[in-house]
Amino acid sequence: MRYVLLTILILFSSCATHSPSRRPASTVEFGQGLIPTEYGARPATDLVYKGELLLPDDAHELYLKSEGVFDLSKLNPDDTSVLWKNTSPRAYNPKEDILEIDQKRTMEYEDMVPSRTGRFRFTVSQTNADGLKKTYIIMAGKQVHNILLRKNLLRKLGYNIPPIKYLKKINLGFSSSIAKEVFFNDLSSATFGDPTRWIPKYEDHLTASDRLKDEDFKENYGSFLEVEKKQLVNVGNGKCLTRRLNKVSKYLREGECDKFLGTNWMIEKRDNDLVAIRSPISGKCLDVQGESKVSKARFIEYECHYQKNQLFKMEEKDGKFSLKVQHSGKCLQFRGGKILKDRVVQRTCKNIDAQKWTLKDMIGNDGKLLETETIEMQDVIALPSQDIFYNLALGFLPNQVIKGRRILNSLLVPYSIVYVPESVNLLNWHAGRIINKQIKVEFDSAENFSTTFGDAKWITRRVLKLKRKDWEQIVYNAHFPLEVQMVLVEKLVARRNHFKNLLGIEDKDVEFDPNVSYGDTLKKGKLLKENWPGYASRFSFGDPESPLSGTEIGHFIGSTIVSQALGGIINYVGSEFLNNQSMLKSALEARQQDLYLDQLIHYIKTGTPGKVPVGIWAYPTFGGNIIISRDVVIGSYLGTDNKVQLADVVGFRANLGVYARVEGMPAGIPLSVSGNAQVSYSRTYTHLRPIVSFKASFKYPYKNLIVPYLQKKQGKLFENILAGKLTGLEGEERQKVISDAMVVFKKELSVGESLLISDNLVIGANINLGASFAKVIQLTGGIGGNNLTLSRLHILRADENTIHVYKDLGNVTSLILSFQFKPVVPVLNASITISKGYARTKFYKINIEADEKKNPGIIKSMNALKGLFLRNSVENTEIIEKPYVLKHKFRDVVGKLSITAFKLAGLSGKNETEIIHPTGARKKFFQSTQMTRRGIDLEGFAVEAINGILGEYTE
Repeated sequence: MRYVLLTILILFSSCATHSPSRRPASTVEFGQGLIPTEYGARPATDLVYKGELLLPDDAHELYLKSEGVFDLSKLNPDDTSVLWKNTSPRAYNPKEDILEIDQKRTMEYEDMVPSRTGRFRFTVSQTNADGLKKTYIIMAGKQVHNILLRKNLLRKLGYNIPPIKYLKKINLGFSSSIAKEVFFNDLSSATFGDPTRWIPKYEDHLTASDRLKDEDFKENYGSFLEVEKKQLVNVGNGKCLTRRLNKVSKYLREGECDKFLGTNWMIEKRDNDLVAIRSPISGKCLDVQGESKVSKARFIEYECHYQKNQLFKMEEKDGKFSLKVQHSGKCLQFRGGKILKDRVVQRTCKNIDAQKWTLKDMIGNDGKLLETETIEMQDVIALPSQDIFYNLALGFLPNQVIKGRRILNSLLVPYSIVYVPESVNLLNWHAGRIINKQIKVEFDSAENFSTTFGDAKWITRRVLKLKRKDWEQIVYNAHFPLEVQMVLVEKLVARRNHFKNLLGIEDKDVEFDPNVSYGDTLKKGKLLKENWPGYASRFSFGDPESPLSGTEIGHFIGSTIVSQALGGIINYVGSEFLNNQSMLKSALEARQQDLYLDQLIHYIKTGTPGKVPVGIWAYPTFGGNIIISRDVVIGSYLGTDNKVQLADVVGFRANLGVYARVEGMPAGIPLSVSGNAQVSYSRTYTHLRPIVSFKASFKYPYKNLIVPYLQKKQGKLFENILAGKLTGLEGEERQKVISDAMVVFKKELSVGESLLISDNLVIGANINLGASFAKVIQLTGGIGGNNLTLSRLHILRADENTIHVYKDLGNVTSLILSFQFKPVVPVLNASITISKGYARTKFYKINIEADEKKNPGIIKSMNALKGLFLRNSVENTEIIEKPYVLKHKFRDVVGKLSITAFKLAGLSGKNETEIIHPTGARKKFFQSTQMTRRGIDLEGFAVEAINGILGEYTE
């Protein structure tokens, strides 16, 4: 019963010291870009109180004197600024966006304007009706409609926004076709998008080579520029023999004869008046698949070997000819019929039009608008060439501009509410989430804001004044397609309601429909159409964040069970058979018995109890463990960044140490002293493979867990080739051996896969002191330290022809001091950890392009890979190129203190980072961090108290 009373007394004293009225300041440190849910951050610098500007310190004093009653969120900012006026929401006025632009007339391109990532801005000029030349800025991007949304919302809230005019189509003229080509390149690189989004007829402006997206196709086409090409036109239906343009497909079909490039063929003359038919795009020949002789066997494209199934006899009559393939004696024709009629097949030769062909001159290869100096663009916005005041609709505010002003700091709230991804399906119905008494919102430059609780409540109250009709106007005048408008209104209203709840503001919700539907395009709040004619944006790819499907949940549970079962078996083996903890326990019991017998014998001999002599008793410890695991990992892991990946880990851990304790302490001193020292070494091999689903984790065999075997297998592949397989080989034979080896290597290590080899050496020691009074009060303290040395090699297949290699070496030394006062329940806990460390990372790139003409250094690359996979060595890699080097030094001090339910933690850190370029150029960066965190954790303390009482009663 005394334990229960003691616990209640401690809990009562903790609660008594925690009174909100006594603590007007925050209990947490607020982060940049996060919105606090309580008072604490420095008040805004532009508040007006009783007609005068209120300084932040004065505002804080008002709050303190009122003991938190004075509501700073009800103070308006200074409205003498041109940026904002304290007005009621007003209807959209198109006159506010008037620019003297005639969309029916051509604008002249002037120059590109530097822009933020994802946006492309450029200046244009147009002569007005009075003959004056006017200059404007045109902006293209996947999210220009977001700017229009912000503009409309901010004007409703009283902000003054310069004119921004939406242009559905414009005609843009250039000084030359070269200037036009440069414009295309700039547009693509700035927006990270296909220019066809903004220029529907983009491909018509390109050369033949540029219209081919596949690099191999481009190279083939370039090598056949001077070779004569013809179209093969079928007499029966007037269609042409066609290959799929820009698609790596071996199958051929019939197609319209006006198709660019895909209908052009080279007729190569061979011996005995035979011909081969070859594509100038793929460089491959027409080939009967599998050398089949059956009727309706398909024709494909295949590497040219000029055997009989690739050779044809052209039997001409009356200007028409048939094509008889030599291995089967059958003729080339389109399949016909109702099913798969467009396929190219062989059939028994007959005198029918379906098997007759004519040759026609190839169609022009270059786009028909190549020489045109005018293009048509769509879905852009126009702005004045110069703003007389800051355009807040653009959405980027540096913190140097904000300067703590409520008029600007509060904008994080409306910015985040209408922060719409390119796909509206990915826009969450909730506006944010609370993390550690702070609201995290989605906005790409949120870190520039230091929005206070008062700022957020002030702007949110203005947002809450908007009615549903206002939201409909905001979205309508952002010029989205109808179905997008419909779902976007519902989502923005839902986000408005949610933000109100996050801040705890009492107000009525505006009704919204999460299941809004319209035709076949919008079903239950989800857009089902991706491409929208006239728009650059794809408003509907992807799905919103949602729970996993039932099937995926089942596979996730299955993979977790397998992982846990495997881990349980390994841990059992390690704990039962690979360490001497049971021996140590037996040795401690035997030591106690020996001491007891010595004292008993002394008593029998002398009649007085014997004393245990002061000394140190020690016992060696050793242990080890096998490391085997297979886990499905979500998100970043060991330096990799895939959504879902399969992690196979195998390795071992071994340790050797000593346990010691002090014996013979005086009976009147309830003190115990013990300690241990240990050296531990471990090596792990990790294979990370990106997977598309949890189900996919069951498809990979468990033999792949033997990662060292896979590693050595790859190394042996290169060792065998470099040891002599290339000796005496030249030309195509040499290239074939190299190509075959790289095909095997790339198959084993796919794009995105990683192999990591980690070594850890830990040397540590600690001393523990403990005292107990009346079996209730316990005092414990400790001092310890350790040194960690880490070496890691990370091999990543970054893309088709690039390997990234990271070689890490680190060393961390830590000192730990701790103290605890525990009368059944923890009353006082204190600890301090001092860490100091150094790390160095070297970064290399290896070109694994197999074609020796394109990559003359492929043999050096293979030699480097051999060293990596056989010896974990980067020595040969460094011969190829000098690495980028990153050096990092740090010193951290972490202190923690808890007094009953009160918690205090602090961090003081210094970081020094140096980046060294392969050329020797260096750049240093310094960072100093000071952080504190304090608060009351009643729930945690209550759990600890209950556990302490239960532990005492059950002992």
